[in-house]
Amino acid sequence: MPTKSIRHPELVEGSVQPHYCGMLPEFLNVDLELESKESLDRIAQEFGEKVHVLHNGPLQDIPYLLAVEIYAGDDRDPESIIEAFCDLIEALPPKAMASWRKSTARRFDIGIESATGLAKRFGALCLSLSPATLKRVSALSAEIVITVYPPMPPEPKAQPKSKAKAKKK
Repeated sequence: MPTKSIRHPELVEGSVQPHYCGMLPEFLNVDLELESKESLDRIAQEFGEKVHVLHNGPLQDIPYLLAVEIYAGDDRDPESIIEAFCDLIEALPPKAMASWRKSTARRFDIGIESATGLAKRFGALCLSLSPATLKRVSALSAEIVITVYPPMPPEPKAQPKSKAKAKKK
């Protein structure tokens, strides 16, 4: 259940605030990332079509990396997404759960796009995770990571053709 923020009672924790000119920080998604010395194919197969696989295989100095997004939960609420991931993981059959336990890193990566301009002064993004969700994450020996991405650059505006160029044609 969302609660009021003590520091900002007008904000409800766990919710994304409305956009003002696209300049507020914005919750993007939660990725589940696993690193292992062994293949993570078994976990990817068990997750099946409930997830979108972003990467599965070697990456730079990581022998095996599995990065996925889930198609469940409220896509505006990181807690709902993490709970949906926990449901999937807790339901893994024994062989896939053994692969989970052998993973050298298990993380839920909460992605946030940072704010620019006015939002630095007037906007806030307040997200929270309940103790129950944190307990589930801990029981899975996973960590929570927060990644803040720079704001996307604005689309370039089309330049009007000069009168000189238009006359030459």
